[in-house]
Amino acid sequence: MISVGPGKMVEPGVVVYWFGADLYYANVSHFAEQARTLAAHGQGSVRWLVVDAGAITSVDCSADSALGELQQELA
Repeated sequence: MISVGPGKMVEPGVVVYWFGADLYYANVSHFAEQARTLAAHGQGSVRWLVVDAGAITSVDCSADSALGELQQELA
């Protein structure tokens, strides 16, 4: 695992983001901000932001709404 930071890509245009907790109202803004940072400051053009959600076992309704907004924003 590598700490979240701009400019680190798996392949050109591909950034993988691992988040190690469930998503809920108290941490979804942190998740979204890190995702935005990775997408906006990737080395070259970021075409794909892959979220490794293996550790995310639940998402509450406020996190669900925020994820929908984030997806539309990044699209």
